[in-house]
Amino acid sequence: MGHLADLLTLTSEALEELLADEAAAAWRGLKWQYGPVPLPVPGLAWMEGGRPTGYLALGLNGATVSIGRLFASRSGARPEMAEKVLLDAASQLVFRVPGVRQLLGDLLVIAPSTLEWLQAKWPGRVRMRAILARAAVSTPAAGAALGPFTAADLPAAAGMLLRAHQHRQDFIPDPMLHHLDGVVMLLRKVLDGDVCGRFQPEASFRAQAPGSGVLLGFVLATRMGPDQGHIAEIAVAPEASRQGLGSALMAAAMTALAGLGCRRVHLGVDLDNLAAVAFYQRLGFTVSHRFPSLRLAP
Repeated sequence: MGHLADLLTLTSEALEELLADEAAAAWRGLKWQYGPVPLPVPGLAWMEGGRPTGYLALGLNGATVSIGRLFASRSGARPEMAEKVLLDAASQLVFRVPGVRQLLGDLLVIAPSTLEWLQAKWPGRVRMRAILARAAVSTPAAGAALGPFTAADLPAAAGMLLRAHQHRQDFIPDPMLHHLDGVVMLLRKVLDGDVCGRFQPEASFRAQAPGSGVLLGFVLATRMGPDQGHIAEIAVAPEASRQGLGSALMAAAMTALAGLGCRRVHLGVDLDNLAAVAFYQRLGFTVSHRFPSLRLAP
């Protein structure tokens, strides 16, 4: 019979086998590498026979707790039960913490029965996302004056991204995109390499209006494996949409990533953002993995 334990009490040596299982499962399912877990990290572990066969890592950011990682080894007795117990326990645990208002998490590798359980338990708070991928074929951008994205562009990019998401009405964006401070924090995390792999400044670009220099769009690219490129963020100002700017930014990033040795490029998108999904499909991206994203409130 399994039981829960505090993840902080486990050493990296105790988790070594479990993390190896996770890396193998992620590589098979997602075609990218998660990277190492920065231990020690708060969270919960599922123990069977004196060893961990599942874990859930948590991160606290003000009023938000995020699920950094969730995995239950298929070598365990009942991995789907471990996933459900970990998720249930985490939701109960974090909402006992004063000031916590939401629990967020992208659950990249879970059993199908766990997804059904989530959708029944928290209807309306589980949205489906997808990883889209394509080969990193060099396709030079044309007809757009683009420049390198730098840290100095971050404030303008945050304001433009906020306006771009406020303009959308057909899907619910990430709660971090509801206010300017959250957007700045999100973009800073990308540049610092805290999310989505290592930032690639050579493959990140901005587009500005001629003369005024007003930011009209940008793309941020990262690397999540030796030959795996990632589009961490792309946005175009509402007033500049449908002018080919998004395609030009993507082409520039794809070309640069290919030049850096990336054979494959992927990105994440909400499946209910139909316009974005259609845009990426026109560029040759296909769905390689679907996964749920939790947005829970107490």
